[in-house]
Amino acid sequence: MSVKMSYVENVKLALQSIVGNKLRTFLTALIIAIGMMALIGVLTSIDAMKNSLTDSFSSMGSNSFNIRNRGINVQIGTGGTRSKVFANITYAQASRFRQNFHFNAITSISANVTWNSTVKFQSKKTNPNIGLIGTDENYLQTSGYVVSEGRNFSVRDVETGGAVIIIGSEVSKMLFSEIIDPIGQYITVNNIRYQVIGVLKSKGPLQVWGR
Repeated sequence: MSVKMSYVENVKLALQSIVGNKLRTFLTALIIAIGMMALIGVLTSIDAMKNSLTDSFSSMGSNSFNIRNRGINVQIGTGGTRSKVFANITYAQASRFRQNFHFNAITSISANVTWNSTVKFQSKKTNPNIGLIGTDENYLQTSGYVVSEGRNFSVRDVETGGAVIIIGSEVSKMLFSEIIDPIGQYITVNNIRYQVIGVLKSKGPLQVWGR
């Protein structure tokens, strides 16, 4: 014969059980509390790591990262430090990595040539503080740059090593007047002649990109 108990009676019975088994109740509550704290801690850590990685990648470009050799300071004796010199990444190594990178992503190879170039057009020239970067057809996309005039490098430009160049908007303003279209003009960068095929939207310091 089943007896139907009211809600109040169920609550009273539960309270009596808790009072009669204080140690078991305490241990059960402690286990539940520890489990919830651990779960919240794990979720918080995951969110923190995700935000940290997102911020790091955002500083280099939207959802992108760079691979390069760089020096690391190591302790020498008790006083000074020096930079550990790593071997340069060769073009063959970078190309091999690009071929073996079988993921749904865009890869690009670039090299910082110099940061003190002088760019000339006819009688006009810039100060010797222009950055020159050797790139391929994917560099602008992976680095967040946009071509405002002209075009980007093509695969043919890269394969043939054509003397073509994309300049920044500030360089364009310094060298070309409003009545001269920079696209198709020939400029000299460190005594090397290039044809301008594109001008970038304004972003950051003065730079030129060449092949």
